[in-house]
Amino acid sequence: MKSKTIFRRLGAAFTAVILVAGVMTLGVSAEETVTAAQVRQTADAAAEYLTENFTSTGYSASDLATVQLLYRSGLEQAGTVVENYLTQAAEELETYGAAVYQGYDDNYDPVASPSLVGTLGAAWLAQETGNKELSAQMEQAAETLGTPQFIAADNPYNIARALWCAQQLGSSQALQDALAEGLMSYYNQEEQAFDYWGCSVDNNAVMSRGAKLYSGQVAGVAQAAENAMTFVDSLRQADGSYYSDFQWSTSSNADSTGLALSAMADWADSGRYSGEELAQTYQALLDRYYIQDTGAFGYLNNAAPNLMATADVLEGLLTYVDWLEQQEADTPATPSQPEQTPSVPEEGTTSTPAGETPSQNGQSSEAENLPAGEASPATSDDALLWMGGAVAALLLAGVLGAVSVRKVGK
Repeated sequence: MKSKTIFRRLGAAFTAVILVAGVMTLGVSAEETVTAAQVRQTADAAAEYLTENFTSTGYSASDLATVQLLYRSGLEQAGTVVENYLTQAAEELETYGAAVYQGYDDNYDPVASPSLVGTLGAAWLAQETGNKELSAQMEQAAETLGTPQFIAADNPYNIARALWCAQQLGSSQALQDALAEGLMSYYNQEEQAFDYWGCSVDNNAVMSRGAKLYSGQVAGVAQAAENAMTFVDSLRQADGSYYSDFQWSTSSNADSTGLALSAMADWADSGRYSGEELAQTYQALLDRYYIQDTGAFGYLNNAAPNLMATADVLEGLLTYVDWLEQQEADTPATPSQPEQTPSVPEEGTTSTPAGETPSQNGQSSEAENLPAGEASPATSDDALLWMGGAVAALLLAGVLGAVSVRKVGK
């Protein structure tokens, strides 16, 4: 009988522990608003790291993606990088008739090949910076270059980014249609997702951005964009992070998470994603990959800065901050509240997820990266809620314990 008494009392105590843990969990998941200013601060740090470490590779598509991000960041010191890129593009236009991809032949001799995304990207940057003459020249070169045959030989990252640039520039419908056709050639009907060395979060997030705004007559583009995001959703993890795909990498990583955040922010106005979901993914980027003392992001964890990971995360941060700023502009003013700060790892700490290792040489190993390149789940401050729940749990435990003892006594 005595052993039964002990067992029942332990059962009551266990119940109390479970209830208290449940209350504590509620406290941890209580959400505080993430502001555009907070995300902007994180983006500025990442942009500053990229600016300080940017070295042109001669690969226009990869360079362009980073330079466009640095321009979008608005960081003052990034202006020099943008200016240098446009100077180089203007020289390439004069020499080759378009912006070029600097590659190598079988003998490793340098070879310059025209780049449609580099040309359109230079046109967009020139327009944004007020160089209308260069923008017009680059856009005309792109119109001449952008034949279906030329586009078909390119990779889908470049095609998707070129389609986005063409949309922003208001390029001819013929060019936009040709780009949409090229993009759809990578759509896997069986998988219902874009397929480039496999279906991944990375390529589907980027492809959906180019396809989402397309309004031409190429069949299936809008549905393909929707399906691409359904695929992205399928690889979302419990903490809001993402892993790449089922083939190359099943470890959550910064590239996939950052690009997913960008795509989610693009789709948020449609109601597909809530502010809480975006905030959770933003927090996952901070918790898992952010390196506070450099402003950079690591690939698999926050141990080693990674340029590609930082660029992909910056794309997510800038698209997210644009959405947050629009939300704040559309929200009626409310009494001022003390500004909350995002929870970031303390300086010098590393939080490598179980089973994961830092990427070698600070580079992403995923195949799809090779060709191209609002409320944070923070601990609640509502002490009264926590204490009230804890007291209720303990009282219930006491009742259960008393009942247990009474039953044993019988």
